[in-house]
Amino acid sequence: MRITSSYIYSQNLNNFQRQQNLINDANNRLSSGLKISNSYEDAGMFSEGSRLVYELATFQQISEAASKAINITKNSDKAIDEMSKSLDQFKNKLIQSANEVHSDTSLNALANDLQKIRDHIVNIANTSINGQYLFSGTSIGTKPFDEKGNYFGNNENMQVLLGSNVYTEYNISGQELIKGVDNDYKKVISTNVRLVDRRYDINKPEEVHYITQDNKIRDLIGKNYLKPNNDNKELNVNDHFLDNDGARFPDTYFYVRGTKGNGESFKAKFKMEANESVGAMLTKIGELYGNTKENKVVDVTLSKNGTIEITDLKNKESQINFSMFASTAQASDFGQIYPPKPPTQAEIDAVNAAVAHNEQVTNAAAAAGKPVDPKDLMPVPTLPVIPQPVNSQRASVSDPSDLRNNDNVFVLEFTNTGNIDTSFTSDGIDYSRSLFTKKDNILSSNISQIDKNKNVATDETKLVNAAQGAIKLNPNDNTRPDSILKLEITSKNKVHYSIDFNITQGTVTANYRQNGQDRTVTMPITNVVYDHNQHISDSVKTDNKDITYKQLGDVISMFATDNIPTRDYQLVPKYPNQANSPMILNDADKAELESLLISSKNAVDVGLNERGQMTLTDKGATTTKIDLAIFDANTMNADEFDFGTDANGNPIQEGTKKGDLFNFNTNSSLIIDESHVDIIKDLDKMIEAVRNGNYRADSDNPELLKSVGIQGALKRIDHIQDHINKIHTKIGATQTSIQNSQDRANLMKVNVDQVKADVINADPAESQLMLMQATITLQATLQATAQVSKLSLLNYM
Repeated sequence: MRITSSYIYSQNLNNFQRQQNLINDANNRLSSGLKISNSYEDAGMFSEGSRLVYELATFQQISEAASKAINITKNSDKAIDEMSKSLDQFKNKLIQSANEVHSDTSLNALANDLQKIRDHIVNIANTSINGQYLFSGTSIGTKPFDEKGNYFGNNENMQVLLGSNVYTEYNISGQELIKGVDNDYKKVISTNVRLVDRRYDINKPEEVHYITQDNKIRDLIGKNYLKPNNDNKELNVNDHFLDNDGARFPDTYFYVRGTKGNGESFKAKFKMEANESVGAMLTKIGELYGNTKENKVVDVTLSKNGTIEITDLKNKESQINFSMFASTAQASDFGQIYPPKPPTQAEIDAVNAAVAHNEQVTNAAAAAGKPVDPKDLMPVPTLPVIPQPVNSQRASVSDPSDLRNNDNVFVLEFTNTGNIDTSFTSDGIDYSRSLFTKKDNILSSNISQIDKNKNVATDETKLVNAAQGAIKLNPNDNTRPDSILKLEITSKNKVHYSIDFNITQGTVTANYRQNGQDRTVTMPITNVVYDHNQHISDSVKTDNKDITYKQLGDVISMFATDNIPTRDYQLVPKYPNQANSPMILNDADKAELESLLISSKNAVDVGLNERGQMTLTDKGATTTKIDLAIFDANTMNADEFDFGTDANGNPIQEGTKKGDLFNFNTNSSLIIDESHVDIIKDLDKMIEAVRNGNYRADSDNPELLKSVGIQGALKRIDHIQDHINKIHTKIGATQTSIQNSQDRANLMKVNVDQVKADVINADPAESQLMLMQATITLQATLQATAQVSKLSLLNYM
């Protein structure tokens, strides 16, 4: 190989460039602190470095997000802790008020103190930090609660990223905090009639004795076995009601309507003898709800105050409900219950002897043709007459209304939530014929509407999906009555409307009186359907299986505000020449209906609330004049408690059958406790009980019929406190979890930073040595190049 000057120059230039690049690399490492600056320098290292930088940024983001979430949880924790302390104060005041020695002034002062605590709890629930409300769900700019406890936030939770696709909820919504559900709590219901021993004079306070399960059924009826004003004879505890004393007390019939925890409604009637125990009655009630020897579904007990309490042991979202009354035939004669002693044989013989003697005297005088000398006659002793016992079956009826104003039957109510309406009769015998509760401008029902999937019904829920039985959908089926809801409405103008909301036929028929005349108006149940082809809206007749609660609410709003049709509405075929054409309202009826609906909805708001309970709000009044009752048309009818006949054609006196299709507001048990809480409104009820001096449920006081009283409030407040403690524990655990995630993120950030440094960071000493070596090599190269460039043939000549 020939070595030329050109070759030597090329080699030196390559060496120079290589060393210069090494020097540049060393300088870049020293200045940037990185091993490489561009991906082409080392693709593997660059990729690994980029991944580590992303990881580092992720952990930094997690740490910062966790800090914000921790700030929210800390503030929430402090707010809930303050709420818990306030509830402790509330309970102490409530316990203080439970002492039945307070005057009205003292109770009012306690109620005022409770009101202040309640208002403070509302303020806590409306806590905001930097303009963001803690308990509004994700609607952090919306004030969650108004002064009445209505919630305006949502039930959604904010989430924080704590890892790769790992999100954690870190806030508590107002729905969960104030209106939450505790599935470990059972629903407990109670009657409001306190059962007393009626053998005593219950009008004397010192003789009031509450019934226990060891009492007998005869003690429940007591003096009422005998009609009053019976020759001044009456039953008394000292001389009567003794075991084996020969009393002939009639049987008592018990009529039960209710709903099992799973939502299945039923009606039942059973009979008990006078000497059976009240405990046996409680056992029979439990069996109606499904209790067996092997499986206990409900717990039925008597409180110390003589009320029946039923606890659902199985169903978390329990729909349990209970109503009962009893009827007993009364005796018109004391001897029907305590008959006189039967005559002895000697007394019978004396009567027979006297009769025989007198007969001989009479015959002898007749034979002699002489009158009978009274002195010759013997007095005939009077034998006691044994009256027939009371016929127990006089108290057994199929139609409960037959017991009203029946002077021969004593009716004992177990539940009576009252009725102040004068437009139709309702009492403890009624069940679903009960007026909605009225408070200020709001009417509300007490039964939640639940669909077949156990979800709370909404306005859009179809009635067929929430009925507690099978709705009759075939209008031509004559084997059963139509499925009809009865609406009894007293309007804003005090007009009373009796309305048939016929689901089967899809019609509404209203009867009312106007200007002294009876009137009737009928309209089909329709809904608005938009025709995209013709670009118009039609009022189309709704198929009966598609009728919704909203359409029921529309009818209520119209008649409650006196926005009623001026005529019967008529359906016409949308396409006259087409078979099976949809039926629609004619134009005039459609226009009037739309106008009536707009006017009525401007005046009232009718619909289902978040608990599925029907409510009516009178927008134009502080105290509404409207009254409303909704019930199954088949309730309180002639065969409500008809259980058919036996093989001999005799009526069956006891049995169980399916209940009403719908219940909206019932004369039934009061709720002592349940899984749901509504803290602010629950506290309002407790304050009202204290202010009114209502210590317990009391059917004798019209103002206290629907209140569980202070005693029930004490049980409820324990649940509320436990609920808040659970929320407090939850937010504390959430804070700890997020704090641990932040600590982990910070630790991982340090570790990743170290790994990143090992991967892409340049060692300063190594880089400096690299620079020195490259510099020396470059200098040597330059020197060698210079020496080579001086070489010439002349030097060797």
